[in-house]
Amino acid sequence: MDEMFGIPYIDNGLRAGVERAREDELEVPDEVLYETGLKLEKVIDGEGWSDELDEGFLKSFVAGATVANIARYVNEADPLQEDDLRAYLEHTVAFYDSFSHRHGGDWRR
Repeated sequence: MDEMFGIPYIDNGLRAGVERAREDELEVPDEVLYETGLKLEKVIDGEGWSDELDEGFLKSFVAGATVANIARYVNEADPLQEDDLRAYLEHTVAFYDSFSHRHGGDWRR
């Protein structure tokens, strides 16, 4: 997969998600990946999360969202929408916040 967005955490996260999906022999057209990346970019960059969150965290989030959207495509379900991705991101951030104070590490910028 070539770089699609020129944003490292999105391109690398998409790539990681595709690799994970291929482990389960799931294939997806590039246009589905592109649409997933566009929605993720709008949610993450458009709402300022990219300024607040660590790039490694964002890459992992994008990878997980990519696998989820690939699974939806393969199972002929509706694709994840921006609201779905926003809710997933907000819950993921809350989950990380819930234990980061106990285990250290700085996943925020």
